[in-house]
Amino acid sequence: MDLYTGALKPDDCIAEVQKPVVAAGERESTIVHCHDIHGDYFKSPVKLKFTLDLRPRVSERPLNYSFVDHLNGTYTTMFTVYVSGSYTLIIRLFGSPIKNNPYQFSVIPGKTFNYS
Repeated sequence: MDLYTGALKPDDCIAEVQKPVVAAGERESTIVHCHDIHGDYFKSPVKLKFTLDLRPRVSERPLNYSFVDHLNGTYTTMFTVYVSGSYTLIIRLFGSPIKNNPYQFSVIPGKTFNYS
């Protein structure tokens, strides 16, 4: 496969939300697939700059997330939301939204514990 440095555009990437419904405090993840102009998986020779934005915001602090590069044109992002509700996730590459944004998912109340 040919590598085209700088040829990857945000519209060349698409994500899959792994669980459309998660419990509060449970880790959510997405898998991002990036393809080159030939439709093959794009294996970047440099680290790609992805960012996540969650709406509505539930904290003044930025969303804590991680991205894992599987070195095969796919990337996994992981994050945790602690407040139940309906959310919109926007994934950006180089500051622009990737294809099919935004992504929707729901957070339901998580487990409760009796400490007595």
